[in-house]
Amino acid sequence: MPDGNNYFLLFLLGLAFFAIGLYVYRREKKKYNRLKNEGTLIIATVTSVLVQDAGYVSSDSTTASQSRTVYFTYIVRGEEHKNMVDGENYEEGDKIELYVNEDKPSDFILVKSNHKIITLLFAVVGFAMMAIALYLAF
Repeated sequence: MPDGNNYFLLFLLGLAFFAIGLYVYRREKKKYNRLKNEGTLIIATVTSVLVQDAGYVSSDSTTASQSRTVYFTYIVRGEEHKNMVDGENYEEGDKIELYVNEDKPSDFILVKSNHKIITLLFAVVGFAMMAIALYLAF
């Protein structure tokens, strides 16, 4: 039977996951709200998508995971800007809605993004780890 130190370590690891997930979620939500209120809605066009093998996700090493980098252009005050995001499921030619700071066009956020869900999931996993550690300890 495992000793209390293992439960404590599981709890600390869960606390770290929870804190990091919550911090990143709140930071992104704050940026989203700032740009939604103060920025401008811009339509960007996907110019290319780079898909790379990121490693293997199955124990038998047959299922490769892929990372996606989406490159896009958008126009702010008559000037074209280029940027990119990772992990989004867009294809070349797709239109993307962005909230952009017109004074600093590199300051943007996607209107629809899966990053918010991922950071919340990170926090939920951390919370679950803490709950399991407490349950097993007592």
